Amino acid sequence: MGVFGYSKDREAGEFSIFHLKKLLRMLTANPDVADIDIVTHSRGTEIATSALRELIIEQREKGQKLKRALKTGTLVLAAADLDVGVMRQRLMAEHFAEAFEQINVYVNGSDSVLHLASVLTGVDRFGASSATNFRPGELDSLGRIGLVYFIQVENAGGTFGHSYFRVNPAVMLDIALTLRTRVFPGGTLRPLESDEQIFWTLPPNYSLERLPEIDPAEER
Repeated sequence: MGVFGYSKDREAGEFSIFHLKKLLRMLTANPDVADIDIVTHSRGTEIATSALRELIIEQREKGQKLKRALKTGTLVLAAADLDVGVMRQRLMAEHFAEAFEQINVYVNGSDSVLHLASVLTGVDRFGASSATNFRPGELDSLGRIGLVYFIQVENAGGTFGHSYFRVNPAVMLDIALTLRTRVFPGGTLRPLESDEQIFWTLPPNYSLERLPEIDPAEER
C-alpha cells in the first residue's frame, strides 16, 4: 500500500461521499424500499459514515424522524479505518446511532492493516479499538442507548487480519443473522458471548451446527 497509495485512497474516498449520498437519496425515495441495511469495510466505513452523517444533519434540520426519513436499518462497520476520536464524537456528541436499528462494529486488535494506518495517520483506528479507547462513562452511555455493539473477532484470518468480514465463517454468519433476524447480540438467535459493557466476542464454535433453527415468528 505505502504512504502515497494510502493517501490516494483517502482522497478517492472523499470524492465518493457525494455519490453515496445520491444513491441513498434515490433508495429512500423509492416507495418499494422499506429498509436500507448498510455493510461497510475498511475505508468504506469512512465514506459511509460521512455520507450518512450529512444526511442525518439534513433530516434533523427539517425536524424529521431519522429512521423513518432515511429508512435506515442495520449499519455494519467491519475493520473500520476510521479515526477513533471522530467516531467517538459522532456516537457520543452527535447521537449518530439514533438513525439506525442497531450498529455493529467488528473489531480486531491484531489487524495489521489498521495498525499500519494508525502509523500513517498518527491516530488509532476504530476497527482496532477496545474499551480503553473510550473515556470513563462513555461505554455506559452507549449501553443505555442500546444501539451500538462492538464484536471482537479472535483468530480473524484473512489477509493481515483485515479481510475477515468476507473470509471468516463466524463473522459472515453473525452478519447474516443480524440482517435476517434483526436481533441484538445475545440470546438464542445470536448467541455471542458477553465480554465487557457493550463489547461482545464471537465464540470459537459459532457455527450453523451450533445454532437453533430460526423460527420466522421469532424474527423481529
